[in-house]
Amino acid sequence: MSINLVEIIGRELSGAIAGKVASVIGASPQAATAGLGAAVPAILGGLLNTGSSSQGAGAILDMLTKGNHDGILGNLAGALDGGDATKGLLNAGGGILSSILGTRGDAVTGYIANAAGLGRGASSSMLSLLAPIVLGFITRQLKSSGGLSLSSLTGLLSSQKSALEAAPAGLASALGVTSLSSLGNSAANAVAPVVTEGRSWTPWILGALALAAVLFFSRSCNRAETVAPAPEPVAAPAVIAPVETPPVVSGPAPLSDGLVEKALADGRNIRIAAEGVESKLIGFIGDSSKAVDKTTWFTFDRLEFETGSANLKPASSAQLGNIAAILKAYPNVSLKLGGYTDNTGNAKANLALSQARANSAMAALVADGVAADRVAAEGYGDQHPIADNATQEGRQQNRRIDVRVSRK
Repeated sequence: MSINLVEIIGRELSGAIAGKVASVIGASPQAATAGLGAAVPAILGGLLNTGSSSQGAGAILDMLTKGNHDGILGNLAGALDGGDATKGLLNAGGGILSSILGTRGDAVTGYIANAAGLGRGASSSMLSLLAPIVLGFITRQLKSSGGLSLSSLTGLLSSQKSALEAAPAGLASALGVTSLSSLGNSAANAVAPVVTEGRSWTPWILGALALAAVLFFSRSCNRAETVAPAPEPVAAPAVIAPVETPPVVSGPAPLSDGLVEKALADGRNIRIAAEGVESKLIGFIGDSSKAVDKTTWFTFDRLEFETGSANLKPASSAQLGNIAAILKAYPNVSLKLGGYTDNTGNAKANLALSQARANSAMAALVADGVAADRVAAEGYGDQHPIADNATQEGRQQNRRIDVRVSRK
């Protein structure tokens, strides 16, 4: 008789543990319990779908082997207390979800929101929180039944099809399949993972590193250089009025799309706004008189997230690609990303959403070839506003992703 991971995990996450999840995401215990009943099958379904290919199964196994996720299970209550361990779960979960759900992340978030009556921000946070925990249960089960191997992993995932059929309606559509019975049809036939020596599954390793170290409401605002809060923290920065139009600057003539072409130190050319975050960042890096500190932040001006979620819109890839290119051109530079929200809604849910969005931006940089140890991310929720939350314009400015140089 095959085991039912949905049932096992649901039992372990009931009662007081469900209450702690509710506290972290800013929801009622009843809504959190309903959310768990949708989120756990969704994560397992995503794993089953990803594990249907040799490459995907190999990536999952690699992450299970390196992640020590089953270590979370020894003190789940402590890991959900809202401290560093909770931040670690959210941080790791963002990378895991990006890998197993891909472009279906927003659909799955909406599925959970509809199934449980949760807001999209709370649903997104729940997914990030649970992803490492679900991997912990999988790791524990595999270790207790013969060890971590590709065949045991694909066999375990394939055996969960019948359990997933009891999930709230709509899961198949959210995962992009015609029916739950078609999930992972080739998982049992997956062969040895396609992992060449020296290759790293960066999104997975990012999650594992963040977890081992113990830990996106609307689009980011359009702003130029900002002296933002110190994350460690420091006194809140002075509010600086937004620049309505960029000043006239000397340099390359703008291209037809308003961008200019900038040559980097390694000879690579990127297209950037003359007063955009990339230009500010390059200027700071190249100015030897500007020392690294904890107060000089720059605000992304072309990052866009799906409403209420941490899923980046495709339009964000250009600016993130430019930041990755800058890091490659300056190999000694490290960056820290900060996520922020306005002060509407639940503070804990805002904090979780800001962390998930910062994680998503960081994961995109790592997926673009930036070493995971050169970027860090932290969410600050509604802390350190740079504009007045009493106005719509001010709230838009406060919903942002900032970046600072942490080493050069």
